[in-house]
Amino acid sequence: MLDITDWEITFENMEGILRGELHLDTEMMPDFGGMSYGVDGKVYSPFGIAQPILAMPFYLAGLAAAKVVPQLPERIVTRTAVMFFNLVLGALTCAVLYLILRSLSLRPTAGYAGALLYGIASPAWPYARTFYANPLAGFLLLMIVWYLYRARWEGNLRAALWAGAFAGLSLLVRHQFTIVAALGGLILLIPRENTRAAWVAALRLVAAYAPSVSLAMILWGWHNDVRYGSWMRMAGSDWQRIGDTPIWRGLATLFISPGKGLVWYAPVVLLAPLGLSLLWRRHRGFAACCLVMIGALVLLYSSITVPGGHWCWGPRFMVDILALLGVAVAVAFDRWANWARGTRVAVGLLIGASVAVQLLGCSVNVMHTYRRINDTGASPQHHEFEWRYSPLVNAAIALATEMRWTPLDLSVLRSGSPPKDFRRDLRRTLDYWPALAWRVGVPWPVLLLFPIQLLVTGLAFRQAGRVVRAGPVTPPAQGAEG
Repeated sequence: MLDITDWEITFENMEGILRGELHLDTEMMPDFGGMSYGVDGKVYSPFGIAQPILAMPFYLAGLAAAKVVPQLPERIVTRTAVMFFNLVLGALTCAVLYLILRSLSLRPTAGYAGALLYGIASPAWPYARTFYANPLAGFLLLMIVWYLYRARWEGNLRAALWAGAFAGLSLLVRHQFTIVAALGGLILLIPRENTRAAWVAALRLVAAYAPSVSLAMILWGWHNDVRYGSWMRMAGSDWQRIGDTPIWRGLATLFISPGKGLVWYAPVVLLAPLGLSLLWRRHRGFAACCLVMIGALVLLYSSITVPGGHWCWGPRFMVDILALLGVAVAVAFDRWANWARGTRVAVGLLIGASVAVQLLGCSVNVMHTYRRINDTGASPQHHEFEWRYSPLVNAAIALATEMRWTPLDLSVLRSGSPPKDFRRDLRRTLDYWPALAWRVGVPWPVLLLFPIQLLVTGLAFRQAGRVVRAGPVTPPAQGAEG
């Protein structure tokens, strides 16, 4: 099985759709929570339908790979293949982020810095190794904001169409993005000037934006009606209700708590306020779109039942806005040459700490970290403001004292669902492919593929940098838009 309830539910939902069914086959996960029962008594996924559909090519690739390695059970190979979905998506997000930064007239160095800081100095890295929907939601939010900006401040109808398409898709990924889709329409509806021509232009943009969003709303309502007998009932509303947490406490949880605070899990985001202020001066329209979307989602997530997102690495719901924060951090980094030496040292320490935290999150299985906290008798979500129960502290202790390198007995995988003892032992593996491959007995020549892959990737980045530097110069930034 996949290691987290949400991942397994999404995977089972994907298999069900391929069978022509929307309900889940719960035989492989009898003790899982987080599922919802429909009006027909069957179990349904409380999550959106888009990610299971988008990940199907990875599943089909896993089916093909399972025929090549018959010694491993098909369910293990297909789940492993599906886990590459967010890895590919993370790389795509970094590439798109770089292109957007260059389009905003930032230097290539700042563009590279923004993409790399998002990729290796934020929780986007640990979450790229999961099957959560948040990386996909974050990518879609970045695309929505970019095309809203181009549509609203350039009057570009094609950009409005793309903004609507991405907004509609985001509704089918996370129903919380209803607020994003609504705000997108409002941003396009407000004219730049109070004239008839400006109002007509705004209405044309809304007309281009609305069809995709409306279609997504219909599909979402139909999906809810099939599951719960009501078009308006939100999936998952039984355990993540809006208004259950005071906003002040939710904000403290999301930003400064030892258990979930973003400033601890990605210290480099402390540069985001400076970056947003600089972005406001250079590209006011884009900064305004970012602030509206970030503010709306932060307020929403700070008020739900569990703002921190249960057993996961850091503030999971903040992954939705990380790419937008990455733009702000890159804009701040663009001023690197103007900073005093002491400022550069301080920023370098922030970046180093951020990368170290992500390495920690990638090195230790998050379920092992939370089991370690849970074994003390403490409920992690009720002790998020105590450092001794922080996943950061407990993951560091586990990394130093509890990792294992002894071979694993893979014969238990052929007899059905792996026993709990096997899963607990597996979670004590350093959470990287070479370490896992070593424990399952992969020959050492095969392990050489990993450093070769890193070398090839590095050479590809170097060549890409040469191409960019030899390309046309990006035009200078224009004055702030109105």
